[in-house]
Amino acid sequence: MRSDNSRTLPGHRAGRLVADVLERIEELASGVLIVGIFGLVFGQVIFRYVLDSPPFWIEEVARTGMVWLTFIAAAMVTSKVLHLVMTMITDRLGQRASIVFTYFGELTILVTSVALVPAAWHLVSTLGGVSSSTGLLPRSALFLAPLIGFGLMALHSFINILWKKPHEAPGEVAL
Repeated sequence: MRSDNSRTLPGHRAGRLVADVLERIEELASGVLIVGIFGLVFGQVIFRYVLDSPPFWIEEVARTGMVWLTFIAAAMVTSKVLHLVMTMITDRLGQRASIVFTYFGELTILVTSVALVPAAWHLVSTLGGVSSSTGLLPRSALFLAPLIGFGLMALHSFINILWKKPHEAPGEVAL
């Protein structure tokens, strides 16, 4: 009989590798986006109040970066099982109930993300070619973020359910 620590479902190693590579990419992308947004907003302040000549495009690019950061960071949080949890019920019901609720949460994220991917694709395919208000970026630059973000969240939840142990996540944040 195998112990719970030696979980060897088919694809375990490949699933963990995919999750680890995606996590690294998401961490890097999140860091670049945070620094980029900060730089753009700081530049906007300098141009507006010091030089009295703000570029028209900075606010739109920063806003688009913020949307991308939101979805990429949400995928990263899903991968690391670091989302906020409320444990006031599961603390009273015991460890087994906590495990059931954790997997139910992962399944909810998976189902919701899978359901939202087609809606995000519809948004990209119907309005993606429309220019933004400044005309600098196509709307697809903004609308691809939820498509990719929900897709990544679904993939991470799937990996978490099959190969990771989300109920043993070391960084769990409880309320």
